[in-house]
Amino acid sequence: MTTTTAAGLSRAATMIDLRRYAEAAALLAGIVATAPDLPRAWYLLARAQLGAGRGADAVQAARRARALSPDDDWPCRLASTALV
Repeated sequence: MTTTTAAGLSRAATMIDLRRYAEAAALLAGIVATAPDLPRAWYLLARAQLGAGRGADAVQAARRARALSPDDDWPCRLASTALV
């Protein structure tokens, strides 16, 4: 992971904490486009999409995070929350 990518993930996490979900999702969409194998990026994207009310997109992103990191249970929790 590059320094720029790490900084983008940190910035996106902060945006999510501040409930700036649409901005975080836009930033993360760019990150997953250039680094599609980062489970944290997909996990954060799922959180941002869930916060923005885009449940179906959140499920897809959470499933991708789960596929990349099968031992992490948080993507499953996000997906189940989005499905509710």
